[in-house]
Amino acid sequence: MIPQITGKTEMQEKQITLPKILTVSSGFDEMALQAFRERAQKKGIEVKKAENGFLRIDREDTLAKEEYVLSVQEEGIRVAASSQEGVIWALTTLIKMTDNESRVQTGCVSDAPKVAHRGLHLDVARHFFDAEEVKRITEQLSLAKMNVLHWHLADDQGWRIESKKYPKLQECSGQYYTQEEIKEVVAYAAARGVEVIPEIDMPGHTRAILAAYPQYSCSGRSVRLARAGGIYRVILCAGADRTYDFIEDLLDEICPLFLSERFHIGGDEAPKVEWQSCPVCAAKMVEQKLTDYEDLQGYFSVRVADILKKHGKRPI
Repeated sequence: MIPQITGKTEMQEKQITLPKILTVSSGFDEMALQAFRERAQKKGIEVKKAENGFLRIDREDTLAKEEYVLSVQEEGIRVAASSQEGVIWALTTLIKMTDNESRVQTGCVSDAPKVAHRGLHLDVARHFFDAEEVKRITEQLSLAKMNVLHWHLADDQGWRIESKKYPKLQECSGQYYTQEEIKEVVAYAAARGVEVIPEIDMPGHTRAILAAYPQYSCSGRSVRLARAGGIYRVILCAGADRTYDFIEDLLDEICPLFLSERFHIGGDEAPKVEWQSCPVCAAKMVEQKLTDYEDLQGYFSVRVADILKKHGKRPI
């Protein structure tokens, strides 16, 4: 079983067969059952809520957030957990213990992750996967009890989020997710214990933005969408207030699509060549008493972080 159980495993020789209608009593939100319900259905098992279910899910506040205890016995199955995540991982273990004949070995399993952040970085800016494929990837993450999908949604090679305020973004890039598709992926992931962290890289790696709206660079010159990897010199202008107005408009649209408190803003590989010859950037440095262009990027990042905090997001 992947990942290996970290706690005590006491298995018995006897097996039980899960009933075709599996009754569940639970004190947790319905979302904790959603993935299990869908997975069980593929095995021909219908999951129904009941007051005294064959599968009982109990809240046990002494357990850590993602920890669980799973007991499978002839008289019934019991899950103990302190959180929805613990329930999801317990039921994931149960479904993986169940064979194609709906048989499951009796015994007791206690389990908890060794590390809190178990993630996959998925770059769809350079290699696009449609929403259904992202869901399939997310399902495999969940089955391996990985709990973070770091979704890299914009870069020099593409902008992948529908914007109703700035439609040229997706028009220039071609392939993109509608806002409804993003909400669906996020909800699908949440039901599987997977947090979706969006990444919009800035001020560098923004050629896809500037191909659509060149006025937000220092020069305002037209650029093409990048077709290859690399570090591109044309980046967002850190001196112009209109840049921050544009970013705020975008984040007003994007932030509500995601449940995660975390929002990744990249910040890597931002050449300062254009900033060094930009009078607007120079004026901003004088205004802010900055002596170094790296400090100007720090000023940029703090302003973006402040916008994110208005939406209850924690910038990365």
